[in-house]
Amino acid sequence: MKTIIITGASSGIGEQTTLLFASRGWQVAATMRNPKNLTMFAGNDNIRAYQLDVTDKGSIAPCFERIIGDFGRVDALVNNAGVYATDPLEVTSDGMIDSIVDTNIAGVVRATRAIIPHFRQNGAGVIVNVSSIAGRATMPFQSVYHTSKWAVEGDRAGGCQNPALPRDGRGSGGRLPGRIP
Repeated sequence: MKTIIITGASSGIGEQTTLLFASRGWQVAATMRNPKNLTMFAGNDNIRAYQLDVTDKGSIAPCFERIIGDFGRVDALVNNAGVYATDPLEVTSDGMIDSIVDTNIAGVVRATRAIIPHFRQNGAGVIVNVSSIAGRATMPFQSVYHTSKWAVEGDRAGGCQNPALPRDGRGSGGRLPGRIP
C-alpha cells in the first residue's frame, strides 16, 4: 500500500485530496495546523492525522520522521497548505504578508527539503505543489498571494531537476486548480 503526506488537509483541496487518496486505498498522513481538527478523519482506517504548521521551521522534519516511522515509507508529498488574502497591497498588514510568504513559499520549500532525503534513500518519490492560476495570471487586490504562487511555479520547475527524483521530470509537478467552491 502506498503512503502520501498531504499538508493543509483540514479543509478545501487538502481535505478532498485526503479523502480521494484514502478511497483509492492509499495510506494518508493528513497534516494540519489546528489540533482541534485532528479527529476529523476518525473512523477512516486509511487516514492518520498529524499536527503540523509548515511555518514552524523546527516541526516539519520531526513530523515527517514520525510519519515515516508510523508507515515505514512515504511515496508522495502534496504541498497543499496555503494562505489566501485579497486586499490592496497598501493595506495588507506585515503579519498577513509574513503569513502568506511563510506558508505558501517557505512552507513548500521546507516540506520538500524535509522529504527529499527519504525519497533519495528509497530511490523514488513524487512531490506535487498545489498552486493556482494566480501563479500564471494576476488579478487586482491579490499581489502578495500572486507573488507566492508565482514562487511555487518557479519551485515546481526547479524541483524537476532535483537529483532525488527521476531525471525525466515525473517526480515533481504542480497543479493549478480553478475556482474552489
